[in-house]
Amino acid sequence: MALKADTFLTEMEAGADDRLPKTAGDAQRLRLMVEGRTTWALSEDSHLTPVFEVGGRWDGGKAETDVGAEMGGGIAYAHTKLGLGIEARWWDLLAHQKSAFDEWGASLTLWPAQVEFDLGYGLVTHEGLGLLTIYGGLSLAGPDRRGVRLGGRIELGEWVDLSVEGEGTTQGGGADHQVALYGHLGW
Repeated sequence: MALKADTFLTEMEAGADDRLPKTAGDAQRLRLMVEGRTTWALSEDSHLTPVFEVGGRWDGGKAETDVGAEMGGGIAYAHTKLGLGIEARWWDLLAHQKSAFDEWGASLTLWPAQVEFDLGYGLVTHEGLGLLTIYGGLSLAGPDRRGVRLGGRIELGEWVDLSVEGEGTTQGGGADHQVALYGHLGW
């Protein structure tokens, strides 16, 4: 059993233009939920986890306001040896003081054995002669392999492409660090 709480605060403002007037709005929500879950072992490497939750919420702001009750649940399956998992969740607003107000939701999430995430930002160099890109990345593989990558790249027209990258990887109790320099010259 667990007691969970979450909240969000949103404020929006849009300036006027030729077609629309200036507008503003805000919304808040506070939820307090009781969650029950248990885990059933299906084998040495896999397990199933059902979840059920029920609780109340308060909505405020310029949208729907007042209090309500909601219920949700889900089920998750995980296979630790394969590093694979899948989870299905649902929730429904059972009742709200605003009788016409209705909300529900559902989700399906798949956790693969390997996930990679990269993010970069490019800046045009002096007088538009090239592009400087700073980037970073994270990778997750299996239950205990993690990697972080940071680097930079400069491209000068079609002629020069240089990058430097540092990477750190941990697996089990060990760590591996690398620095690499890549280059391409065209003519």
